[in-house]
This record gives sequence, structure tokens and C-alpha cells, in this order.
Amino acid sequence: MADTRRAAGWKRHLVAPVSPLARVVLRRRSPYRGSPGQYADPWGVAANKWR
Repeated sequence: MADTRRAAGWKRHLVAPVSPLARVVLRRRSPYRGSPGQYADPWGVAANKWR
């Protein structure tokens, strides 16, 4: 954390208040926004393959 803080320098003070707004904008611009939640089921695949 200290290395990251040092690398960001004075700019980290500008990023902190902007980050909530950036998060909202990026979520709205996501190509997956509004798509149904289909998640991987590795245990279901394994169970079907090796019954």
C-alpha cells in the first residue's frame, strides 16, 4: 500500500472524491449492463460428465 501511495503521489487526493462517480459511469457503460445473470456451474458440468 505504501508503494502504491508513493507512486500515485499528490494525484491520489484528486482520485478519491472522483472514484464514486467514475464507478457509476463505468457500470452504466458496461457491455453486460442489463443482461441476465448466467453464471458458470463447474460442479454441475462435472456431475453430468461423470455421473
